[in-house]
Amino acid sequence: MLGTCPVRHTPPPLVRMWLWLGVAICLIVSTPAPTRALDARLRWSPSPDASVQGYHVYVRQARNPYGAPIDAGAAHQASGGTLDWVVTGLSSTTTYFVAVSAYTAGGVESALSNELPLGSPDPCVQDTCTSPTQCTVGTLPDGSACGPPGAAGCGATCSGGTCLGLAEHGVSLDRLKLKRTNTQLKVLVSAHFATTTLFTPTTSGLQLTLADGGGSALLDAAVAAANLIANGSVVKLVRQRNDTSPVQFRRLILRPRGDDTVMKAQIVATSPPAMLPDSATVVLESGTLCLAPALPTCESGVRTLVCR
Repeated sequence: MLGTCPVRHTPPPLVRMWLWLGVAICLIVSTPAPTRALDARLRWSPSPDASVQGYHVYVRQARNPYGAPIDAGAAHQASGGTLDWVVTGLSSTTTYFVAVSAYTAGGVESALSNELPLGSPDPCVQDTCTSPTQCTVGTLPDGSACGPPGAAGCGATCSGGTCLGLAEHGVSLDRLKLKRTNTQLKVLVSAHFATTTLFTPTTSGLQLTLADGGGSALLDAAVAAANLIANGSVVKLVRQRNDTSPVQFRRLILRPRGDDTVMKAQIVATSPPAMLPDSATVVLESGTLCLAPALPTCESGVRTLVCR
């Protein structure tokens, strides 16, 4: 699956927009792998600047600068007052980056929006472009954090250009919701991962780290094994009513579903951040296993952030 999450970006005065990707990724040519062609649907909010006449969509392959842009014109009206454009003919075996700019009738063009990846960028390579022709590509130094956001907490670092120490199992983040009030941060998590005997919450407890899109920890929540009870194959939290910890699990359930384990959790922190990040993810640790998902697609509001 190709996808990423929204990142807000404020270019020069010409345009202010955010770009998000992954609303609709469609297989459009049913040819045998690895020669499949894909569509990627981009969506962004229109510029409030009345002088903006249209938008350019830039697409580049990893480790390469952008070529000539695609003129999306005024783009298509989408739901919620947003605009969208479909990029066609992408290869399922190639990693791309995309960005958007706005232009006026006189040919004045804004800076690029934030870049978003399509595919799987090399985690031990810095690969960024600040303009269609100004790019930085280079191997990250040994010891640099790598892998999925938050995977540094699993010990993932670069060595000789290779990302080592990644989580042994992946985890799919089905839904992550953050809601901030003046006194609390409420976190709802729904995820699933391949069932494994290395995941042992009833004997070693469970730790969940909430991180922003850059991998920086926002909060750590832990539950001891003594506070978990197994009812057959289902594991649930036993609430501690007198718990005054600043970060608490209010609900936790681990339930088998086929070959997977489904986790649902609610966490409350009594010291909310001043503002929510533009994107977030979680890392789970139990026993000898550390689970770090790929960065999900997120939609942000003033007091809420929802990621899938």
